[in-house]
Amino acid sequence: MAQPPCQVYARQLLPMKYGFPLYYPEPPDNLPLELRMRGVSIGDVGVLKADESKFHFAFNIFAPGPPRTDDTTAAAPTTPMNEADRVINYRGVPDDFVPLQFNTEDVQWMQNKHARKSELMSEGVEKHSGNANLNVSISDGSTSSIAGFTMGYNVSSSKSESAVLTMPHGVMSEDYENTAAIRTYCLKNAVSWYRFINETLGRDALNGSVYVVTGCDKSKAWGIATTGESSSSQSLSLQFNAKFIAASAGYECSWTSTGRSVQRVSQSPTNLAPGAKQPENQCLFIRGYKVMLREGLVVLRSRSETAEVENITSFSDVASLLRTKGNSFPGASNQNKSLFGRLGTSFGGGKAKGMLADSGSSTNELNSHVDGNTLANKDDILGRLLGRYALSEESG
Repeated sequence: MAQPPCQVYARQLLPMKYGFPLYYPEPPDNLPLELRMRGVSIGDVGVLKADESKFHFAFNIFAPGPPRTDDTTAAAPTTPMNEADRVINYRGVPDDFVPLQFNTEDVQWMQNKHARKSELMSEGVEKHSGNANLNVSISDGSTSSIAGFTMGYNVSSSKSESAVLTMPHGVMSEDYENTAAIRTYCLKNAVSWYRFINETLGRDALNGSVYVVTGCDKSKAWGIATTGESSSSQSLSLQFNAKFIAASAGYECSWTSTGRSVQRVSQSPTNLAPGAKQPENQCLFIRGYKVMLREGLVVLRSRSETAEVENITSFSDVASLLRTKGNSFPGASNQNKSLFGRLGTSFGGGKAKGMLADSGSSTNELNSHVDGNTLANKDDILGRLLGRYALSEESG
């Protein structure tokens, strides 16, 4: 059975170790203009689902939360502020959110990670032609200067699936090198992230479907083509066409093919500000951490022990990377009776405070085994209660 093209694309390009390949590199049209201009960026937290290769933005760990009209004593943000920063977290932020300090010196930036008119091809795809500077014409010298080129590929019939990514403008990359700071921040705040994403935003994010971006590859234009299972014994021919448009400093792209394939291309910047030039906001790959909440019988002693993270680039298999834990949505209000639900609402207030109230016998039993100094540590208390809760669930 033929697989969805987004899954074919991710399966073929993930092993190249550039990060997770987004089948939908373009920012959604419904985002605020400032977010559409930047695209997926360092510090973004969002959801990746197994049935699509799309990043669903939730909030950014470096940007401040939206201003609160009911709180005039709020602390000043710890990150550099500009007008764009003020709208990044337009949907809100998790409870007790404090942005992580952003240091520009920790950003490694590379303008030409991939050259202009380059491509990434899976096994079984061969480039057979390329015609640069095709049909160059100039009318009045102001807005209609067009330079075009083509890139041709043959796909072997012996391969059950294949993928091609073309990059007519090349690719720039940005990576936050202090990944230790981001990893520590993830472990400390993962529970509140899931609660915000599932309860506040209602995203139905399964445990293990939340990711934080530490690096990404972006471009102005791209073309994606995938092929799946076919009964044809003949090779497939693909041709990518690109025309540079001086007015927008962008590209008009298209595909032609001789057989069955699925293609996508970047579009001209019609949803940006009037007269805006095409920015490098098309995110082709994301790097970062997969964020999960721990399951099973674990006696927790600190916030950081409630979660675990895994590096995206450590995976070569898409199914393993996108695998989730169970079918529950951690932090969602209808999950509060589960271990994850109680855990997700226990830090930072909310309904989870009732956990101690409705577990009085457990609290009394705990009091008899610990001294006053230990009781002062609510994380330690909560950890032991969760351990007892897990035991009771397994036994009964």
